[in-house]
Amino acid sequence: MKSANYLKMAAIPAFLALKGSGDSSGSKLQLGVNYLKLQEEPVQNTSFCAPPTLYAVSTSCMTEKFPENERWITIKPFQSAATSILFSVMDIQHDDTDRIVILVYSTQKTPSPVILTPLSKIKLELDLNFIEIIGIYNAPAQAMTAQPQTRIGIANPAPKNRFGFIVNLSNQTVPNLMRNGNTTIYVQAALLRKSDFLAGSFDGMILSEVDTLHFVEGDCPKGTDLEPLCSPIVQANDKGELYFPQH
Repeated sequence: MKSANYLKMAAIPAFLALKGSGDSSGSKLQLGVNYLKLQEEPVQNTSFCAPPTLYAVSTSCMTEKFPENERWITIKPFQSAATSILFSVMDIQHDDTDRIVILVYSTQKTPSPVILTPLSKIKLELDLNFIEIIGIYNAPAQAMTAQPQTRIGIANPAPKNRFGFIVNLSNQTVPNLMRNGNTTIYVQAALLRKSDFLAGSFDGMILSEVDTLHFVEGDCPKGTDLEPLCSPIVQANDKGELYFPQH
């Protein structure tokens, strides 16, 4: 079996080799069919801050007022404890094909798509010269099961899943990037057939929107830390074990 490191090294040159652009089919937006949704949550030793434009009025949980795909994230330079963020990719609709979910980032965006992805309503907007794969997960084939008819309705036989990538950010290299002026990264998720991934073929991907993450050194400005006000999906205890908080 080929390791994840091998897959990463094999995938990046394949990304760089692909050129071209194009539009997806004229179908309407269908989550999990022709586009994905990406979300972020703080997990450990980090906080999400209110955007600068909301600093003066950040007195309650206002995530609905945030720029939809933009986050400000604290980094404490050179501390030993891990800084962790949960990236959630939705919705993965399973079928009888083995597929791969990948999470990629770049420090730069490109002004126009460089890979033809006709199955996706959203295009890869990251600059391939600076791209890295953060995470690779298997989405194995899953057969559909006939669902019973009930008095209140019937369940969709196609299962859907949310994939979570818990990413441990480097408290050594990220601060160095920030001090060199690289305080922003762009993140995007993709879903494609495993056979295509192994062959270095990426034109069958479906993609999420691009999320923009800004790193803030130290702590959020006073009064803008949303963590006490907006409970994250996952929290960590003193031992670093992750759990879902009860509300």
